[in-house]
Amino acid sequence: MRFQTKMIVTYTVFILLVGVVIALAYYGYSVDRYVETEEKNLEVAAQQVVNQINELIKPMETRTRYILSDSEILDSIRLLSVAPQSDIDEAYLYDARDTILRGINIDYVMNDFYRVVLFNPGGDVVSSRTPPPLATRSVAEFEEMPWLAEADATKGKPVLISAHEDTWGVQSRPRVFSLLRAIQGSNMGYIEVQRTVESVADAITLPGENMEVLIFVNDGELLYAGGTAAQPAAYWAALAADGAAPVFRAEVEGAGKLVATGRSAAYDVTVLVAESMAHVQAGSNSVAPITVGIAIIFCVISLVFVLVASRLLTKPLRQLREVMEHTRLDNLAQERRVAMPNDELEALSLSYQNVLGRLRESIVKEKQASLLQVQAQFDLLQAQVNPHFLYNVLNVIAQRGLKNGDEEICDLCASLASMLRYSTNTKQRYATIAQELEYLGQYFYLLKSRYEHKISFAVEVDAEIHGQVIPKIVLQQVVENSINHGFANSTDHMHVRITGAREGERWIITVRDNGQGFAPGKLEEIGAQLAEAKARIAQERSAVELEIGGMGLVNTYARLYLLFGDSLDFTLHNCEDGAEVLLSATWNEEGMDDVPDHGG
Repeated sequence: MRFQTKMIVTYTVFILLVGVVIALAYYGYSVDRYVETEEKNLEVAAQQVVNQINELIKPMETRTRYILSDSEILDSIRLLSVAPQSDIDEAYLYDARDTILRGINIDYVMNDFYRVVLFNPGGDVVSSRTPPPLATRSVAEFEEMPWLAEADATKGKPVLISAHEDTWGVQSRPRVFSLLRAIQGSNMGYIEVQRTVESVADAITLPGENMEVLIFVNDGELLYAGGTAAQPAAYWAALAADGAAPVFRAEVEGAGKLVATGRSAAYDVTVLVAESMAHVQAGSNSVAPITVGIAIIFCVISLVFVLVASRLLTKPLRQLREVMEHTRLDNLAQERRVAMPNDELEALSLSYQNVLGRLRESIVKEKQASLLQVQAQFDLLQAQVNPHFLYNVLNVIAQRGLKNGDEEICDLCASLASMLRYSTNTKQRYATIAQELEYLGQYFYLLKSRYEHKISFAVEVDAEIHGQVIPKIVLQQVVENSINHGFANSTDHMHVRITGAREGERWIITVRDNGQGFAPGKLEEIGAQLAEAKARIAQERSAVELEIGGMGLVNTYARLYLLFGDSLDFTLHNCEDGAEVLLSATWNEEGMDDVPDHGG
């Protein structure tokens, strides 16, 4: 397939994918904005209903205040509260009831409220609705009014009573809601102002035809349910489960609802305005045709641009291809320039020239590398000859010792040969802790032969960690550092103790001596060297081990860090009677590919 064709196909697929992604993103964004708009509309509608219901309740509260602020009415209420009333002239009682009736039976009350009732425990009832069919009971049925206890508890504050059947009606008992206030004083009674539930429907207007409204009072008591709202208990349960979110989603009768809340702190009224999620989804679907149209326009314009641009871009590339096809090893030194119409393709032509120059340099370097590889192989063979020579010399010494009846010389030569064989084995760079302890035992034997009773060792390493893999000659290097530096200026008895165990997911080995410890400032110096080695390992991991050089603590740390990384804990510190080196890392008994089956 031609490059131009590939370019067109590639960018066509890319444009289609981008078009789909943009269309989906735009559709998702538009739907989210539509839903957010609906949520805002519901919030506004809920607050609007809160204001409207407040406008219904506030005059009811105002009316109770007006009645209680009228001194004549209040004196009449006090007179009726006196018990027994048989001690009072009936004319006075009649005047008191008439005064109360005139105070509440005015046009404002008649037109604005369904009923205003004053009653007391003594049986007096004065109502603004007396003619049929709105006649009022002359006796209060207290057992039908359980909310009186709540009114008494509020000590004169108004109590809003949810929708209920009118308890005062004689011929007609419509559903009403009330504002009740207990009059403070002994047997003073109560004032109840009623509105019909139908008046709520008349007062509430919603901006959307498909919206449902529910009004609750006193933490869940239904006052009004309008529209197609059903299952008010389910709405209230969903509100309680969702918390104080202004808008939430609920499942009511198997249908999804988007619900906004509004609250009136003055009257403990909660308004829920809901809309069916199906209706919201249907409205958001109108975004789909616009999204498809935008995606089609974008793809068409982009494809036309790709066709034109591909023809212009591929012409100089074809010229460059022709130059490259005529490039050979015998004409690498010749400069071949191609006239390019823009800086990018000009840079490509220059890059091709640079590639030719680097190719020439690479050919020279490859020849040099071949020579170096041959030299390295020769050095490796030479290095393998030297250990064999040492083995032969040790065998000769051992035979001479055996000939002279000195078995100790034979044992020393055997230990030294075993250590030499272990340390010069270049095929394996890692060993288990068990193999390291075996190698350390040979080293201890040689040291004991040298220092005799002046040195002693103790090895207490749990068998559980013997299978852990570590770099070779780590433990011996730490012990050797303790001997060489811990007892450099001391003639006291030398004791080295090696302990090891597993703690959780980590293995731990400590090497402790009774020497003179690290010199002042030495710990800081070694710490700085370890930090430098760690930084160099992070930057030059492949060659840092060779560059550090030596077989001291820094080299030991570097080799451990290369194997265990940041899980390594390499700690040095002084004790009361010497120094201690702690090695620890994450437990891993899987091993390395180059660990031998035995110590040799």
